[in-house]
Amino acid sequence: IGDDRFIIEPKYDGMAARYQAGTLATRGNGYFGEDISERLKHLNVIGQLPHGSSSVYGEVVIPLSYFNKNLAVAYKNPRNAVVGITKSKNIKPEGIKALRDGGVHFVLHDQAKKLTATKEDLLNEDQWEAMLEEIFQIDYPLDGIVIKATNDEIKRRLGATQHHDKWQIAYKTPAERKWGVVRDIRDQVGRTGRITSVAIIDPIQLSGATVTNVTLHNYDYIRTSKIGIGSKVEVCRSGEVIPFITKVIPAKTPHKLRMTCPICETKLVIAGKYTECPNKNCPARKSQSIEYFFKVLGVEELGLKTVERFINEFKLESIVDFYKIDPEKIAELEGFGQKSADKILKNIKNTLSETIKPEQLLQALGIKETGPATSRWIVNHI
Repeated sequence: IGDDRFIIEPKYDGMAARYQAGTLATRGNGYFGEDISERLKHLNVIGQLPHGSSSVYGEVVIPLSYFNKNLAVAYKNPRNAVVGITKSKNIKPEGIKALRDGGVHFVLHDQAKKLTATKEDLLNEDQWEAMLEEIFQIDYPLDGIVIKATNDEIKRRLGATQHHDKWQIAYKTPAERKWGVVRDIRDQVGRTGRITSVAIIDPIQLSGATVTNVTLHNYDYIRTSKIGIGSKVEVCRSGEVIPFITKVIPAKTPHKLRMTCPICETKLVIAGKYTECPNKNCPARKSQSIEYFFKVLGVEELGLKTVERFINEFKLESIVDFYKIDPEKIAELEGFGQKSADKILKNIKNTLSETIKPEQLLQALGIKETGPATSRWIVNHI
């Protein structure tokens, strides 16, 4: 089916509700739930409620900024506060104040922040992380995202159950957030030349891991957030998702964006939200491209540090040179032996076998915007 665009929306961690003809009710079985209409006149409605018999879905939710300032002592978390305020007969004084302040929102789903993505975007790790980061910037508690198909034929084929449409799926990421202080910001060069800045923060514990490095992702974000050394940042991590920053208290001296490559000093070019090193011979681009090539083809022993070490020790210039390395020389290096040297060379040579699929080889070349799905499509159609 031709159009493979998708819509990415936040999945609010509140209470889903349905409005129709003056009645507001929880979702329940998908159509009928508990009537909470008596609270409706006190809710801050984000969006336009329909007239007549038309119905609309939304989420009762409390902004994080309001909860942290006014409700964190009285309630365990924002969702707990929503349930207590909307469904309890005896609301806590803090909850009554929240209703009077307009601090409890009913956000209609058509008001949700929306991002458009292709199938390739969803399969690209960098793009996926960037989309999660952008979605989680909003001032509402989230427990994931919702991915929706846009193609009418896909929607028709997948249909719906009584409870939900099958052409949309929730990706749940119950997130833990903590604040940290930025101690340094370092710039890295990726295999395509993209410059990625990394904030070094005081160690914090999130989802069972110690977090000290947080990717800032793009030039535009660094410029607008005014992040810098000394900034206080809220860091979010969910399960195995790479941690990212959701809030920034600007630094007295914002990070100065460099316009030359941190490795080869070539003048950077601006590409949308990013800056890139255009020098294809940049040492950082070269080593990461080689590492990516062998990783895609299954040579797990050639990690980035090993690739960089071989390049420096054996004066290698290209991927081809790796096929000519003398195993005896590898065995002489500290940390290696004859057994590991033989295994590395064997796996390198295995990349020349017929077991390597054409789409694997095409992907391994590292052509920009050519991931596994695009590579398969090209091989199958061209």
